Amino acid sequence: MSKYPFWKTQKNLVVDDIHYVYNNCEGKWYYTKKPKGVRAIWTGEKFIYENGDEIVLPEEFVNNFPKETAFDGYLDGEMYYVYDVPQRDVNFEERLKRMNFIKSKNKSPFIIFSEYHTAHNIKKYVPKIFIENNSFDIILTHSLSLYLGTRVKHTIILKKNISTD
Repeated sequence: MSKYPFWKTQKNLVVDDIHYVYNNCEGKWYYTKKPKGVRAIWTGEKFIYENGDEIVLPEEFVNNFPKETAFDGYLDGEMYYVYDVPQRDVNFEERLKRMNFIKSKNKSPFIIFSEYHTAHNIKKYVPKIFIENNSFDIILTHSLSLYLGTRVKHTIILKKNISTD
């Protein structure tokens, strides 16, 4: 078992699974462009893959990363794209407030924080989001979604081009 049991693979939902959301997950949603790269967790001390294996990076890269908080994001080249601030039993709306506060204090030139937008009616906004962001995959997260690592029913990754990779 991983040393970090709550970092589990997030299931990517495909178009057929959107019907679940349409029928069961009304309310406020947030969306952002999904970063490219390798999924990586900043634990506050080091980077790890989802399975808990350490990712060794140069000290000059991690030197100004905050030591008091964790990030969930993607490593791509020389940048780290943060899309969530993992906190158990805290809903996404509160985590987003914390992420924006941390963003305002950020000293690392290697961290980019995701910009989230609000979608109050997911049935109405999903087609519009795809039209406006036609070359990007999208992450949709319900405002009440808890960080449990799996987030199957409350976080959706909408892929522009479904592939088997």
